[in-house]
Amino acid sequence: KGFVPTIIKFDHDQNIWIGSHQGLFFFNRKTEEFQKMAMPTDANGNPYKISTLCFDAFNNLWIGTQTGLLKYEAKPIFNSYSGKGIDSLHLIKGFIGSIIPSHIGNLNVISYDFLDGENKVVINDLNLKSNTFHRKILNDIIPKGANITGVGEVGNDTLRVGTDRGVFQVTNQGKQITKINLQGLPSVHPGVLQFFKDQNGNEWLGTLSYLYKKLKGHDSYTPIDLSKLPGGSDLSNQMIVEDGKKYGLWILSTNGLFLYDYAKDIVTRHGYAQDINKGNAFTAQNIMSTYTDDSLGIVWIGIRDGGLNKYELSSGKIKTYTTQDGLPDMSVNAILYDNKNDALWLGTGNGLSRYDIKTERFTNYSIADGINGKSFNTGFKTNDGQFLFGGETLIRFKPEDIKSSAHAPIVFIDDIKVSNHSISATLDSLTDHTTITLKHNQNNISIDYLGIHFTDSKENKCAYILENFDQEWIEVGSQHTAYYTNLPSGSYTFKVKAANSNGTWTETPAIIHIEILPPWWKTIWAYGAYFLALLGLASYLNNYFKQRVLKQERERNQQIELDHAKAIQKAYYDLEKSHESLKSTQSQLVQAEKMASLGELTAGIAHEIQNPLNFVNNFSDINIELIDEMREHLALDNKIMAMETADDIKANLEKITIHGRRADSIVKGMLQHSRKSTGQKEPTDINALADEYLRLAYHGLRAKEKNFNANFKTDLDPTIGEVNLIPQDIGRVFLNLITNAFHSVAQEEKKKLDLGLNEGYYPMVSVFTKKLTEQLIEIRIKDNGAGIPTHLIDKIFQPFFTTKPTGQGTGLGLSLAYDIVKMHGGTITVTSKEGVGAEFVIQLPI
Repeated sequence: KGFVPTIIKFDHDQNIWIGSHQGLFFFNRKTEEFQKMAMPTDANGNPYKISTLCFDAFNNLWIGTQTGLLKYEAKPIFNSYSGKGIDSLHLIKGFIGSIIPSHIGNLNVISYDFLDGENKVVINDLNLKSNTFHRKILNDIIPKGANITGVGEVGNDTLRVGTDRGVFQVTNQGKQITKINLQGLPSVHPGVLQFFKDQNGNEWLGTLSYLYKKLKGHDSYTPIDLSKLPGGSDLSNQMIVEDGKKYGLWILSTNGLFLYDYAKDIVTRHGYAQDINKGNAFTAQNIMSTYTDDSLGIVWIGIRDGGLNKYELSSGKIKTYTTQDGLPDMSVNAILYDNKNDALWLGTGNGLSRYDIKTERFTNYSIADGINGKSFNTGFKTNDGQFLFGGETLIRFKPEDIKSSAHAPIVFIDDIKVSNHSISATLDSLTDHTTITLKHNQNNISIDYLGIHFTDSKENKCAYILENFDQEWIEVGSQHTAYYTNLPSGSYTFKVKAANSNGTWTETPAIIHIEILPPWWKTIWAYGAYFLALLGLASYLNNYFKQRVLKQERERNQQIELDHAKAIQKAYYDLEKSHESLKSTQSQLVQAEKMASLGELTAGIAHEIQNPLNFVNNFSDINIELIDEMREHLALDNKIMAMETADDIKANLEKITIHGRRADSIVKGMLQHSRKSTGQKEPTDINALADEYLRLAYHGLRAKEKNFNANFKTDLDPTIGEVNLIPQDIGRVFLNLITNAFHSVAQEEKKKLDLGLNEGYYPMVSVFTKKLTEQLIEIRIKDNGAGIPTHLIDKIFQPFFTTKPTGQGTGLGLSLAYDIVKMHGGTITVTSKEGVGAEFVIQLPI
């Protein structure tokens, strides 16, 4: 009744706001509910009569009345138990030191207050449902003169109070107090800061001197001295503990972060290194709070004067967030995790801050957001998801109720000054992306800019960069002018952005382009003139020196041509003479290689023939003796003995015949192989050829060197049959390769004898044949000798290249073998390892 609407406006969410003479009304179009907004009254205590409404770019509502201008903006909802004002059941006084859960469902808020001229410790029993406190002054309960160091609840509404005179147990809401003896603590009491029971039932005492532990089932506490660990000091023993669950127990001290390993029963230090530039050390070591993300293996660590730190346990890497990243203060005293929004709430020395883990963005809350306090050093999360932070005051809220402003400031460039004189008046406009052109001597400039946001505007901050000059963004807080002196000529782009009090930055910065012209002597036209002048001078000098050089060259060339003609004539004569000499030398070397092969072959043949001839000679000598015996038997008319002797003579003659035929076959075979090659291929038993030249090579070396000895073996494929080839040439290949193999094993044996390492070494040369396909066979010649050095493998088949000592080889043996195999349409390769041996592989078409 009497309601007089004067104006209706829609906000950014299309909800309806109604101004009237009776005040301000709000209609939510989703819920279809009206709400009268609480407003101040005028000087007479009457509602303001609203005449106009206007929403700005930040969704703030400006209210015009008949007597003045009002502003309305949505604020986060924080319930603050302020310590200011009169004492009542809804207020808490003093500084909040800690928040301890009670077994009866309440919270024990420990505060420190100045009462009756003394500093006293108060337990505020907070009923979360009624928001009322029941206060207990601990100093009035414990013995006088005892200084309280810490408070903790142990169950059944029982508190333990640490003092410098011992530990007291308080029960029945402070009506009974008993001094208790904690076995293992020294007589001079260390002053207990914290009573803590971990997930395994172990009890811990954080004190002013040491950390004490009492394992589950034990009766006594034992001290842990952290000052002995790397970088430790007495400050390392002033600590509190927080359960890290999966990884162990985190120990937070005023000089370092430590981790107690339940399984190994050891304590290690984390985040400490001599060189913090390696990224594995905290910038400060006064640890205040932690939160462990077990699923990702990350620990979030709040440090006094050290910011917020992200610590990866697996790699040891640390990322530190500071005020430059959006933190309101470098001291992070408490951390609570908001699992619904994957965010961290931080109690700092300058208000509360919300850190979004995904976006890495900080949103800050201070007195302007309804928080009646600045510093927060403790936090607690209730079972129903309520957050409490304590410090100068006690704040209670649900994270989902806190809506932060997402509106970034409006930023624009206001003025450009050259040598402190504004040039804006000379410009058509100073809008976004304006290009300003300056002379070379106008290179001392300043740029004025503004970042506008009406909510807590004193907390707005700006940052700028001059591209092509600055390396990174320069954050300047509330400064609104950028200065540059003696800028070189060139093209620059100036950008500026701003952030509101919640740390929300403008996504699109304000931009202007600046072009500083070079002086006339550095312009492109000047460089063009310099180039043309230089080009003209160069052309003149070029023609001059060109004519001079041409004249000298003509005279010189005439003489050179005459000298060349004489030299060519002489060189032609010398070349022809050298060519004839070279041909003769090559023929001699080839012949020498053939003779060397012939010598090896002859020695082998001689040794092969010598064996059957020895048998022939031996049995002939025996027969002579037997004939004399038979005559004696005949003279004595002993026919039986004469007949036995005749039988022995006959058996010896048969053996003489066998060995004579063996020698005859060797001679005939060698004559056949040694006759001049016709160059015609003929069917040849490759197995027999390989076996024969293996033995000839072996016996040839035995004939030359009496001490030479080696083992050899064959593995010849009987399915090969006869192969169409030139036997004399392939025999030479076999002889060269097998002889080289015997030389190699002999050298290796001598080397091992000299070094005393020959035990267990048996020189061995092996020859293998195998039918690979119906068109291809393979011969492998392998030794376990000295091997061929790796860097010489590629040269081994080159003419005149040898690994033998000087005078012991021509360097043509392997080259001739390579040519013979190629002539037969085959391939020859070698594999070798020093000290292990070498293997030559020949593949021939059938």
